[in-house]
Amino acid sequence: MSGQGGAARIRFRGTISMLRRNSPIIYIDNIRIDNSITDYNGSISTSRLNDIDINNIDRIEIIKGASGATLYGTDAASGVIHIFNKKGSF
Repeated sequence: MSGQGGAARIRFRGTISMLRRNSPIIYIDNIRIDNSITDYNGSISTSRLNDIDINNIDRIEIIKGASGATLYGTDAASGVIHIFNKKGSF
């Protein structure tokens, strides 16, 4: 698969990474996206983050620890990456 970028695993370091999965949940403009990087055959595919045009990003918020679980539910105990796009652009 030359010419295609592979998906990168995103992990937050800390005590949560020793106890549970340490892959954060990713939101784009309040919509949760799938951040798994394996396809149905078990091979590595590209990340949905590769589809984002960096020129349209307004800000990125990183939430670690219990704050993520408080705001986004227990799935977010490993952290949250929330990407906000500029208004009026896709």
